[in-house]
Amino acid sequence: MLSHENLHPSLPPSPLLDTISSLHLLSEKVAPQENPAFAIASAEEGLRLSSANVAPEPPAQKAMRSDPRMKLLSRLSQSGYLNGEETRRRQTRDLKDYPDIAALAHVAKTKENFYEIMGSPQVSCAGEPKELAKELHELPPLQLSPSGAAVSPVSTSAGPGDSSADEQPSPELLPRSYEHLEILEQNAEGLWSRSSTLPAPILAPGSPAPGSPTPSRHSPMSSPIGSDKKLSPTMQHSEPRCVDPDRADFLWKLAGQGSPQLKPLDTPEMETDGSTKTGVYLLSSPKVGPSGAPSEGLPFQGIFKPLDEEDFERRGIEIGMGAVREEAAFVIDRASGGQAYVPTTARASIEERGVRKKGSIQQFVEGSIGPVEDFGMPRELQAAMAMVGLDNAQAVACFDIRTFNTDRHPGNLLLAGPLPHKIVSIDHGCVLPAWWALESSRFDAWLDWPHVKAPPSAATLSLVTQVADTLPLVIDELEKLGLPKQAIWTLEICTLLLQKCILTHGLTLRSVALLMTRLLPDAPCWLERTVADACIAAGASAKFKPEGKYGDLSLHIDQKIANLFLSEGGAFDNKNLSNFRDAFFIFLDGAFSHTDVIRAAQAAEDAARNPWD
Repeated sequence: MLSHENLHPSLPPSPLLDTISSLHLLSEKVAPQENPAFAIASAEEGLRLSSANVAPEPPAQKAMRSDPRMKLLSRLSQSGYLNGEETRRRQTRDLKDYPDIAALAHVAKTKENFYEIMGSPQVSCAGEPKELAKELHELPPLQLSPSGAAVSPVSTSAGPGDSSADEQPSPELLPRSYEHLEILEQNAEGLWSRSSTLPAPILAPGSPAPGSPTPSRHSPMSSPIGSDKKLSPTMQHSEPRCVDPDRADFLWKLAGQGSPQLKPLDTPEMETDGSTKTGVYLLSSPKVGPSGAPSEGLPFQGIFKPLDEEDFERRGIEIGMGAVREEAAFVIDRASGGQAYVPTTARASIEERGVRKKGSIQQFVEGSIGPVEDFGMPRELQAAMAMVGLDNAQAVACFDIRTFNTDRHPGNLLLAGPLPHKIVSIDHGCVLPAWWALESSRFDAWLDWPHVKAPPSAATLSLVTQVADTLPLVIDELEKLGLPKQAIWTLEICTLLLQKCILTHGLTLRSVALLMTRLLPDAPCWLERTVADACIAAGASAKFKPEGKYGDLSLHIDQKIANLFLSEGGAFDNKNLSNFRDAFFIFLDGAFSHTDVIRAAQAAEDAARNPWD
């Protein structure tokens, strides 16, 4: 039974525990042979029988059914909070989301077994994946697939591996799979295409079939926002697929020879305010294997960011969710062909001095010549394109717009490979805030580049079409990751905005970014105001209120709506929320499609124009 005697001596007495204990005693007095949940069920059954001229409900059971305290106790019991079931469920989820990769590799013994546990039968499905730095030197120019969609030559994949440290991992600790997203392979002509071993790609409803003409920028496009993002049976694969080869290879290289070693960065990273960035470590494969023999080649490295050292503060971004967002950014980029070159990213845990540390691990970018801030960007388009390709730069901008990046500065875009350099996008713990907290976008790194002031290239038009078509599948994967629903709505909103601005209105990427950016801290941007209008149109309150030290305006929505997003459980089966969603996105679709967007973009451009240009 719950009591203070069962608590750890160092823990203070709990008023909630006292209340629950007293309720237990009350339930024993009222119904000694029944637990509260059974008593409630019995009371409801008695009420049903009494309506059929059967014996009336006993007064004790009727009292229990009407007592709000007993209802609370019953709900706690059914949810598993009283018997430890919820704690066990959380521990299982924790092991699945943040597998101990060293323990998993120890259990697997061999690379083949490790791939199998990770859900990636790599040996039979694909060749050895290349390391990112080597790939960046060997990549051919961006090619277009037969459907007109841009296909990036970078090989990326995602899907968290799950494990346990037991000799025989139990089924519930095995990994999830990312079976719906494409894997690319290189053919004999050096072009990158979909793997011939995989089924044909799944298209979202209403998307063009492979080989059909790509819609023009002014052609009407179906909204990527549907009333239900769950996949229909016709959109599911009926046969297994090879998944996560890069991820499995990445984690095996880190942990296959023993526990990886954690150490501070050789050159500490700096924040934009000049302070030293904390919570970033270099994770290296051991130099000596378990048998005592030296490991082959140089140590394989990744960047580890532990959850317990997250110190950023952003409204709408929860502390402790940075690793999920890092992984979500990789999934989003991988689904569109990896054109923003987000390195392979996974969630995992490692043991450091007897303490299990959870966090994100991202492949270290070997061969990078440094961040963009060390070089600057030429102001003339031709010179800028000689430094960084037009398609690559615009793909990075599309990625940041879709994920509403709140921390894209020149220090987290790396240059790699020969001229024109490839841009590698890193540091994504601050993407995808809640849809009601869109006041902190930051696109400093590329907002003034000539690439984003130029009209979208043919590859960019194809990319925008592609991300709209594949959005339902991406949302399904993000839900599996555990990304909060309010963050997923932000991806949907920003993808719809990008689609309408580029394909319908023919705006530049800079103009789209300015619609999402506050030019003055206390003045909401166009997107914030439009989201507030959509909220009101859907029947919920939305007001801008002063907040923080300087009284900057922040959007506050109806608390009942916000609570449906913030509460756990089946809130999204709520009919009222479903109706709200339909009305909300219908309004946004109309607002983003209207020609007023062009005037708003021009006004934003005029306000942001540098008088010295």
